[in-house]
Amino acid sequence: MNVNEIKSEILGVGSMEDIKSIRNTVNARFKELSKQRKFDFRVGDKVSFKTRKGLTITGKVTKIMQKNIKVEELPGVTWRVAPSLLEHSA
Repeated sequence: MNVNEIKSEILGVGSMEDIKSIRNTVNARFKELSKQRKFDFRVGDKVSFKTRKGLTITGKVTKIMQKNIKVEELPGVTWRVAPSLLEHSA
């Protein structure tokens, strides 16, 4: 089943209780995938991310914490970044 078929099925759901159940299932899956994302990174990996202002920051993973990953841009400049925002750099 592809995404468009799933969307079409959801649009056909009639009750609020069913919609809430679908929403809860999607949210649970999203959280699960987000937690798994941090295991894609190791200490020492070179990574990059975009700031809220659109600047691209490149640095090195220094610590993997429970929810975030610590990235050192320059000596003394560290960022706590959600794993979902990070990308591996060359």
